[in-house]
Amino acid sequence: MDGGTPFIMVSARMPDAMYAIQDELGVKAPMVCYGGALTLDRFRQPVHSVGVDQAVAVAVKNRVAEIRPALASCVYSFGQWIVDDIADPRIVREIEIVEVQPVEGQVEKLLTPGNEVHKIFCVGEPEDIDAVAADLSGQFPDLAVLKSSSRYLEIMNKAVSKAGAVEFICRAMRIPIRESVAFGDNYNDADMLVAAGLGVAMGNAPEEVKAQADRVAPANDEEGLRVMLESLEFQPMAHSIRYNRKG
Repeated sequence: MDGGTPFIMVSARMPDAMYAIQDELGVKAPMVCYGGALTLDRFRQPVHSVGVDQAVAVAVKNRVAEIRPALASCVYSFGQWIVDDIADPRIVREIEIVEVQPVEGQVEKLLTPGNEVHKIFCVGEPEDIDAVAADLSGQFPDLAVLKSSSRYLEIMNKAVSKAGAVEFICRAMRIPIRESVAFGDNYNDADMLVAAGLGVAMGNAPEEVKAQADRVAPANDEEGLRVMLESLEFQPMAHSIRYNRKG
């Protein structure tokens, strides 16, 4: 960032779960949330949103409950996180990870009227996740059904992808995507690694993801991101986007 190269966080997480990380890094830049469904500018205002109609989101949740009631599912929309049972151990674990407090209740009653849903999220045992992924792909062909890990399933608008969000940001910031570098460690990062000029898979990524990357960095717990960044040479941006380093 000090050298004029933007550092863009791209995550399946909601905005509130990303702010603390960005603040700790001292980074003031756009960010991509919900796997590409919502892009915020450097002032944390929405500039690009691709969601799912509320009625469709409710239908998806109902289908999950019908075929695999053991799974926990929840819904995200902009800054809202709505869960069925806030005491569910799997939801409690998510709260501990992202340090954001959800609201318990029905989507139809709690979601801000008119707001689209950016992500339906399911967590549970791998066999249940696989069964739901296969079923929803057939039942809802207009939705993208992606595993972000063996126990996590994310359902979004089919037009959503991390690659698409990165392409949007590169156009907006006038950076040729061939000059971008992307880092990722799971299945939902693969399309972004392919789209970037240099795609780097972390050492802890699944083998299928590593196979689609240009390089493999050390694992997350081995400071792989730092090691790879230090090995690269970045040129100052020709049009010199400036950031307020004091702010």
